[in-house]
Amino acid sequence: MHIRTAIRENVKAALTGIEAVDGRVFSSRISAFEDHELPAIIVSTPTDTVSLLNTSPVRPRVQRRDQTIDVVIVASATDSLDDDLDELAEQVEAKMQVDPTLGVQATNLELRGNQSTVIGDGSEMRGVLKLNYSVTVSTREGAPKSIHAQ
Repeated sequence: MHIRTAIRENVKAALTGIEAVDGRVFSSRISAFEDHELPAIIVSTPTDTVSLLNTSPVRPRVQRRDQTIDVVIVASATDSLDDDLDELAEQVEAKMQVDPTLGVQATNLELRGNQSTVIGDGSEMRGVLKLNYSVTVSTREGAPKSIHAQ
């Protein structure tokens, strides 16, 4: 399993325990949500910056991967939308710190910021809050599923 997949799956597992979402935590979902599926969370890993930790001629070399993790909370747009999203964000932030290694010996897990918006029109309004995390993990060159202890 690629290291990005492992990160997504481990974050998804950690967030599945949030009672309000009742197990509705998805990896990279693209289909629209029905009202009965909300609130829900989507986990994605949109960027992965890779650099070498050493320049040894011996291969495989060790790579540092600075990974971005987006945790997107989607809820029905109501008069209490901001409060609802903040309450879910509080639970996400707590769950993300239970195992900051994300099960893959990751380091430097950090919440980098968030963005909120309202999407849709009429009865299909949705509130979206994206929490943007960064994390660092090391792998062997040419073996993105390998984990190299730092």
